[in-house]
Amino acid sequence: MTSALNHPRILVYGAGAVGTLLGGCLSEVRGEVTLLGRGPSIEEIAKGGLRVETPSRSFRTSPAAISDLEQLTGQFDVVLLTLRAFAVEQALESVKALLATDGVLITLQNGIGTEELVQNRLPDVHHIAASLTLSADIPEPGAISTSSRSGGIALAPVSPGAPIESIASTFRQTGIPTATLDSYRSMKWSKLLLNQMANGIAAILDWKPGQVYRHPDVFRIEQAMLRETMLVISAENERLVSLPGFPVPLLGWVLRMPPGVARRLLLRQVEGGRGDKLPSLLLDLQAGRRELEADWLYGAVAERGDALGTPAPVNRRINTLLKGIAANPELWETFRDQPGRLIRTVRLAVEGSSET
Repeated sequence: MTSALNHPRILVYGAGAVGTLLGGCLSEVRGEVTLLGRGPSIEEIAKGGLRVETPSRSFRTSPAAISDLEQLTGQFDVVLLTLRAFAVEQALESVKALLATDGVLITLQNGIGTEELVQNRLPDVHHIAASLTLSADIPEPGAISTSSRSGGIALAPVSPGAPIESIASTFRQTGIPTATLDSYRSMKWSKLLLNQMANGIAAILDWKPGQVYRHPDVFRIEQAMLRETMLVISAENERLVSLPGFPVPLLGWVLRMPPGVARRLLLRQVEGGRGDKLPSLLLDLQAGRRELEADWLYGAVAERGDALGTPAPVNRRINTLLKGIAANPELWETFRDQPGRLIRTVRLAVEGSSET
């Protein structure tokens, strides 16, 4: 294991923006990195290499870039699985075949449930969970950028004996701030809370994140949703942990404050941290995607809440609306820039939950 990780063959399976950013940074220091993805960016990288841009530097690198599993040869010492959560299950058979006997699988999905799925399907694999707190954007084919001036990657072992320190050392060589944590569950729940912020509600209303936090009544819905999530985390006997660049326990403390105080404290952070960048779920709806990560974010909270006797009706309703809009885009027209309608819909869900 140690010798293989000194000069590993690395596969980034599902190289969208996140995978391309990590793969580009790793290829600068490790050399043998392969990006497996689709679209014009992968085609451009295959022809002319990759330009990586960060707030502090810009460099070029040349990872292999392919769009077809059949083009892969041999096995890999490290596989970074950067597909979206809803695409993971169907990829696991090919991941198993591509991973060397003593190789390491790193899962980077948002939300809750991927790690447990992998454990069930690939119980003997060395498995590490990761959470990225850097932005990743493809400004043009053949280029990847991050605008984050803080943030990094957190790693936590899922399987016993996973070589967490060796993998962390590899990431640190790229210059990406890297933290190792003991509990992958605490890490994933903490990242889920960040992923929920100014995301689902902004997507339903077709608003920028700052609009959600500038509207007092809409913010109350946002705060209620996030507080539900924190209650479920507590019921899971997990805790909020800091991630690179994000003191998540401090966020939890702010969210317990009265709405007016919490909104003022978080508004500057949301607007300053995101700028004009739209939330991921809004970008997905604008792109006409029919599958969203909502089930692994809001749906997972509602499901775990039910199992633990900690209802999460706001999370459930947001999940239902997001999935409904994705399946039937006409529904979006009834909620776009209609905060009153959203507030009434969520209140009805909460009242219905309290009556059952």
